[in-house]
Amino acid sequence: MAAQFDAHVLSSLPAFHSLTGCDTTSFLAGHTKKSYWNVYNENHDLLSNLGKADLNDQTSAAAEAFI
Repeated sequence: MAAQFDAHVLSSLPAFHSLTGCDTTSFLAGHTKKSYWNVYNENHDLLSNLGKADLNDQTSAAAEAFI
């Protein structure tokens, strides 16, 4: 059975994918996609503005907190 996600989770999924490793980026040393997935499930809001507009201090700080 497939998991159901709300729109807020789905909207930040591309940012999660690009930060944690995808076809064009490698993963961050010492962190697996699975460990990041666990963090993402609890804190997906930290990535909600990443990639949506110009990068500002608040968005950058939130992405750093996620990592």
